[in-house]
Amino acid sequence: MAASAVAFYLQAPKKQASPGPAEGAASTASSRKRVEGRGTLDEGQNPTAGAAAKTGTAALEAPAAPPPQDFGRFEPVKADASPQAASVAEALKKKDHPERLSALLPPKPFDKAAFEAQPAAYLSVAEPGRCYQSAQPGQDVPMLSAQSPLSSRIKQGESIKLTVKTVPMAPFSATSFDGGAFTESKLNCVTVRADKEGVASVTFVATPGTLNDCHILGAAPLSSGQVRFVIEIQPAAQQTP
Repeated sequence: MAASAVAFYLQAPKKQASPGPAEGAASTASSRKRVEGRGTLDEGQNPTAGAAAKTGTAALEAPAAPPPQDFGRFEPVKADASPQAASVAEALKKKDHPERLSALLPPKPFDKAAFEAQPAAYLSVAEPGRCYQSAQPGQDVPMLSAQSPLSSRIKQGESIKLTVKTVPMAPFSATSFDGGAFTESKLNCVTVRADKEGVASVTFVATPGTLNDCHILGAAPLSSGQVRFVIEIQPAAQQTP
């Protein structure tokens, strides 16, 4: 019993005779027929099986794309909308004040004596780069501080007041880098004067063309540091949670 079992495992497999040409062709045709029949049956049961087999991937439906946001369109600003808007129009016409046209260009140096003598001359000019113009930190130099929330949420068409504290009667400038306009200038940049308590306020309006996060940077030439406001602008039809 044991000898036969060992002999069974050591026994070489018997060599089978190769099929003849006719038998081989019949066998191949029969196998192809079975494979083709099975493929046809699968396609009939699952219409996507054929496409999946041809492409090697499952046939999945692409998700529907969300509708595009309607930002609206920026409206042109009239040259006489404000004194600061007039200064920009003058720069465009005469091409002699590039610092009034871009925040990438440094503003003119701040002259404290000239400002105190004629504050209207400074306040009637728009220079977007003033949002970077702050005083060198020092022992007797107050730091600019925000008196209103740094992050807010409003709908397109609404407005919000942004307030800071600086030196009494000193100028404060702000620039929006994502659209919108300030009521005081009708532009995306503005310069105002603080009151006797050092409080300065500007009103930002979410004009058409402005959506999502809007970054506003502010600075004062007699205070150190800057303030950065982020206003989330929602579509007018969307309800605020």
